[in-house]
Amino acid sequence: MDDLTRERYTNPWWVTPDPATDDSSNASSCGTSVSVVDTTPPVITVALTPTVLWPPNHKLRSIDLVPRTDGADLDVLSASSSEADSGLGDDDVPNDIVIDGDDVQVRAERYSIDGRAYTIDVAVTFDGQVVLTEATVTVDHDQRVS
Repeated sequence: MDDLTRERYTNPWWVTPDPATDDSSNASSCGTSVSVVDTTPPVITVALTPTVLWPPNHKLRSIDLVPRTDGADLDVLSASSSEADSGLGDDDVPNDIVIDGDDVQVRAERYSIDGRAYTIDVAVTFDGQVVLTEATVTVDHDQRVS
């Protein structure tokens, strides 16, 4: 394989071993083309800021999403909440999730004793492969340490 002259990661590679010689001094060689196809998607996580919304003041807050891999592109696909969007109380404000392109805003409110969790689904493209992942923002019920 020392005779490979192609740049690293260039497909296909042409492999030509040294010629084979038989007992009658007949020499012959052949070659073959080898293509490497990477089908294992990379593991990519998404950092988001903030991860916890406090205080629960019913205001929309912008969420900053950044893939933790240099050169990766991120597309927001959808977002969901662990609680209903409206009808939870007298002070409940509807339209808890706003997505505008890749800009995401979620409302800092919760009604359950468990708090609220927003799950943001994203597609991250890196090196020609697409990875689907999610990130979570919470609105805790209180600030007690468990």
